[in-house]
Amino acid sequence: MNNKPVLYIVATPIGNLADITLRALNALKNTDAVLAEDTRVSAKLLAHYGIKKPVFSLRERSKGSVAKELVDNFIAGKWDSACYLTDAGTPGVSDPGGRLVSLARKAGIQVTPLPGPSALTAIMQVAGINLSDGVLFLGFLPKKKGRHSLFLRLKDVPWSVVLFEDKHRLVKTLSDFKVIWTNAYVVVGRELTKKFEEIKEGSVDEVIFWAKKNDLRGEFTLLIQR
Repeated sequence: MNNKPVLYIVATPIGNLADITLRALNALKNTDAVLAEDTRVSAKLLAHYGIKKPVFSLRERSKGSVAKELVDNFIAGKWDSACYLTDAGTPGVSDPGGRLVSLARKAGIQVTPLPGPSALTAIMQVAGINLSDGVLFLGFLPKKKGRHSLFLRLKDVPWSVVLFEDKHRLVKTLSDFKVIWTNAYVVVGRELTKKFEEIKEGSVDEVIFWAKKNDLRGEFTLLIQR
C-alpha cells in the first residue's frame, strides 16, 4: 500500500466547464487543498461543481518560497493530497507548475498527472493535416528579447509549430512567420471550446487578411505548417 502524500496535477477546462474529467472531479472533491494559479478562476470552477476546499495561491510571479511553503504542508503531515490547477487547460506550460512539481518530487511526494483539456491537442484535432512528421510546441513567443533569434532558429525547422498568441500580436506573429516560411499553411483556433469558438485556416496571407479585416477578440491558438 502506498502511503505517500500525493500532488495531483489537474487539467481543467479551457473554456467550457463541462470539459472536465470524472477523475479530476473526484480528486478535487476528496483532496485536502487546492493550489491555484489564480484563486478567482479556480473558485468559479469549484463553485460550479459544488466543491468546497481551501484554496491557496501559487502565481507565476510568486516568490520561490511560496511553492516551498505549500510543499512543507505535505512534509508536516497537514495534507495527504492536494490538487494543482492553472487558469485553464493542462498545467506546466506558462505557469509555476514545473517549479512546484520539482520541489514536490525532491520532498518525496508522489506526483500524479490527471490529463484532460489542452489547447495544444484541441487545435491538432481540427487541423485536418498530417502531423506525424512532428510538432514543435512553443507556448507564448517572446515579445522582444529573444524573438529575433528564435525566428532565425525556426527558419530551418522541418516540423509544424503550435503556439499561443493574443489579439494584439496575432498579425505581427503571422507576418514574422511569413518572412521565414513564405508558403506557410495556418490553422487558427479562436476562443476554443467557448461560445464564440472560431476555426480559420488558409495560407499565411489569407489568415493575415482575415485577421486585419475583422475585429478579433479572445485567445488564439495557432498551428503553422511550413
